[in-house]
Amino acid sequence: MITLIYLTRYALRDIASKKLRAGLTVLGISIGIASLVSLFIVSLGMRARVESEINTLLGSSIIVRTRNSEPMSIYVVHLISNITGVERAVPVIIGSGLVESSNAFILAVPVEEIKAFQTIVSGSGVSSPNARECLMPEESAKKLRVSVNSTVRIVTSYVQEGVSFKVVGLSEIGGLFQAALAGPASVVVMSLEQGERILNKRGLADMILVRVYNSSIMSSVVNAIRSTYPSLSVSTEEDVLKQSQAILDTIDAVIFTISAISIIVAGVGTMNTITMSIREKIREIGVLKSIGASPLQVLYIFLVEGIILGLLGGLFGSALGMGLGYVIVVYMLPRVFRFQISLPFIISCEPVLNGLVISVAASFLSSVLPSWNASRIRPVEALRYE
Repeated sequence: MITLIYLTRYALRDIASKKLRAGLTVLGISIGIASLVSLFIVSLGMRARVESEINTLLGSSIIVRTRNSEPMSIYVVHLISNITGVERAVPVIIGSGLVESSNAFILAVPVEEIKAFQTIVSGSGVSSPNARECLMPEESAKKLRVSVNSTVRIVTSYVQEGVSFKVVGLSEIGGLFQAALAGPASVVVMSLEQGERILNKRGLADMILVRVYNSSIMSSVVNAIRSTYPSLSVSTEEDVLKQSQAILDTIDAVIFTISAISIIVAGVGTMNTITMSIREKIREIGVLKSIGASPLQVLYIFLVEGIILGLLGGLFGSALGMGLGYVIVVYMLPRVFRFQISLPFIISCEPVLNGLVISVAASFLSSVLPSWNASRIRPVEALRYE
């Protein structure tokens, strides 16, 4: 035990004697770990936001569509409403068009359900099913330079001459799902009846949102819909979450691959540092071996050097990554993209621990080969080395 303590102190003195070299090595490791930690913090925020949005949008609800994504008869809404456990079946129409010559994503739902899809921040909701009124997210309204009580002209492939709608309210800026669906287009929310008229989908619905009384009967309602209407595709909150998690897992893999490049570069730097340290201490290695040091003890010295460099790089990199992650989530994402991405900043030990483990493991593996070569140096050759 005393020997190991002495060898560890020897490794620490060796690092301290080469402050510039050790500092540059730690900096290289820190940069790689910081990029990894910051990107994983963004990933944690994305996961939390996606789960929150799915829960808010669906909750105890089921999404019903046709398997070929074609519109279905709105009569299906009435049939599904009669299934035991169903509280309400909400028809939804989705389409595209132009609003003030800008591409538009049109979402049409029953008037009483609009607030469940959009949180109104100013103005009011649509007054009646037949009113030519609509809501727009604040970002879409800002892009089109319209405000509450402004009038916009909506053109679709069916109504090419266009229809004027009054913007009666502005809603919260859409989340990740709305951004994914709408793309660069503006978003317009209107009553189901108006959506039927301008999109030529009278008596049709693109999907049905089925609300059940409570989540405990969700599976029985799903089974009833699937057995009664086998031609329909049925998805629950859990199904959507699984699909979203699979996508986010792929994103995490890409993030790790990108970060791995910088970590590999940092590992090469660590290997170079240990190799240079060994070359400078060949005579000392010869002295240690001549007074009884074993190859394992020599191996231990330089492996400990690598591990210490990796630990320091991991600590600094994790701290830097947390700060960088905060800047990305709080300041960059809401401003850089054309749509506002608002993610929660989640303080978690997981990215930090992952960063530390990866940095120590990478430094350890990078140190193995030069340390092994150092342990095999013969004392006579080492003492004659100039």
